[in-house]
Amino acid sequence: MIVDGHSVLHAADTYRRELARSEPAARGLLARDLAMLHDTGDVHVVLVFDGNRARSNQERDPGGMQIAYAGGAETADHVIERMVTRYSRNYQITVASNDGLVLRNILALEAEALTVRGLLDWMEREQSHLRETLQRQHKRKNKTTSQNPFG
Repeated sequence: MIVDGHSVLHAADTYRRELARSEPAARGLLARDLAMLHDTGDVHVVLVFDGNRARSNQERDPGGMQIAYAGGAETADHVIERMVTRYSRNYQITVASNDGLVLRNILALEAEALTVRGLLDWMEREQSHLRETLQRQHKRKNKTTSQNPFG
C-alpha cells in the first residue's frame, strides 16, 4: 500500500490539528499510526511526502514501514506513480489518496484506489481489533494467574 501523506494530513482532523502545530510532528503521528497497520496486517506500507531536499530519499526500519520523500522538482504524486509503474506488474498495489488525478492515474496503471476516508476506517478497524485481542489476552493471563495454586 502506498499512502499519499499530504492527502491524509489534510483530510483527517487529528492530523490537521497536529499539522497546525508542527508539520514534523504530524508526519510522525501519521507514520506511527500507519506502522501499526503495517505491523499487524499482511500489508507493506510506503508513506510518501513531498520533500524539501534536492534529491528524493527514503527512510526504512529493517522489516518496517518505508517513508519516501520527493525531492527536487519531483512531487509526491510523481513518486507514487513511479512506484506503481515499477511494482504493479509483480505486486497488488493499493494507493490511498484524495487526489483525484493521482487516483485516476493509478487506476489506469491497474492498481487499486482507496480514499483517505477508506484508509482511516481500515486503520480504526485494525486498531479496534488489536485492542480486543490485547484485552482477551490480558483476561486470559489474569484468569490463569488467579487459578495458579503456587502464585
